[in-house]
Amino acid sequence: MRPKTYVYIAGPYGDRDPFCTIEARINESRRAARELAIRGIPFYSPHLNCAHFEVIAPEATEDFWKAMGMGFVENAWGMWMLEGWTASRGSMAERDRAEELGLELWGPLHTAKEIAMEWAR
Repeated sequence: MRPKTYVYIAGPYGDRDPFCTIEARINESRRAARELAIRGIPFYSPHLNCAHFEVIAPEATEDFWKAMGMGFVENAWGMWMLEGWTASRGSMAERDRAEELGLELWGPLHTAKEIAMEWAR
């Protein structure tokens, strides 16, 4: 069993999508993070950590962002995949790695309450 470190929140970002689409995805991750936080569950959200860095640091490569995210996947206890994750190559790769590592996994239809029940075990 992996140590209970944090839940990684995975979902599409789309740095080449319109600003408002990206902002909506950041807000979805923020909602998930809020639900975990009010239940006392630590989380990591790449969306919140790197919000709009496609504008702030456009020189950073896609490989940089993927490697940084995977570093957090490596140390996570679980992963909550948000709506649309299957349309994101990055989220798919994160989930594949999470499976290899034996992380607890939840999809978009799961709730923070369900995750909290697993966390409490």
